[in-house]
Amino acid sequence: MISVSVIVFLLFVIILLGSLIWIGYRISASRNDKDLSRASSWVHFLQLVVIFLATSAAVLGTWYTFFTPFSPLVTVGSYTWRIRPEGSPNMPVELVLWIYIENQGARSGVVRDLIAVVSFPKGDWLLTPIFFVESKPYLEALMKPQDAPGVAAEALFIPIAVAGYQHVSKGILFAPFEGHADRSLIEPGVHMIHFYAHYGNDTVSEIAKRKIVIEEDFLELLQQGKTIAGMQFQRSMPSQELLDAAGFPRPRIPTAPKAKTNNLSFEESTVDR
Repeated sequence: MISVSVIVFLLFVIILLGSLIWIGYRISASRNDKDLSRASSWVHFLQLVVIFLATSAAVLGTWYTFFTPFSPLVTVGSYTWRIRPEGSPNMPVELVLWIYIENQGARSGVVRDLIAVVSFPKGDWLLTPIFFVESKPYLEALMKPQDAPGVAAEALFIPIAVAGYQHVSKGILFAPFEGHADRSLIEPGVHMIHFYAHYGNDTVSEIAKRKIVIEEDFLELLQQGKTIAGMQFQRSMPSQELLDAAGFPRPRIPTAPKAKTNNLSFEESTVDR
């Protein structure tokens, strides 16, 4: 997308070149002092136009460099979840979300809070951010065959400040701190997670919707007193569709019976303001 300052600069160049060509033609074609005087007046007028356009470009450039308001673009990436059985002394439900926040404005701003609502057919879970997590140790713990109750916390969650034209990426752990995650609401199937952001100007908006897949055999393990976990990968589109869109041949992958995925699922990524 072409910015306003670029459009103003292009108009400035077009008008300047066109005016110089026209005045040069009039001067070369002039045969008396009256024509020269008229051409000279056009030169002065052209100087005023150049000054006006240069001032406009400088004002616009200053505005976009220093004064455009905080404009966050939040991209919700991959996430993991873990649910522990009733009676577990550890955190009953945790959801770790990786987000990317880009400030498209010049002035700094703050994402004050985030909210996650997991919707099941018979009710919802309200999850709030508790920790920033260290990605590598957290994922290593999640991959272990035994439940690792420790959280690889980097720091307690605080509002996320983003400077002008900068970006930040964070892994954030959500848990039912303010609400109650009733595990009796869980049913097999595909359910929705709604993510909301609270900005510094008291604006609250939905930034993304994601799917969480609960397989029936995983639910049986939870009922047997086991901890269950899963991951949701975010991509722009499935790999084969991406190759198709770019005009490359599809990989020749032999057809095989569908195997267990260990509750790892795929969903196309969306970007919401």
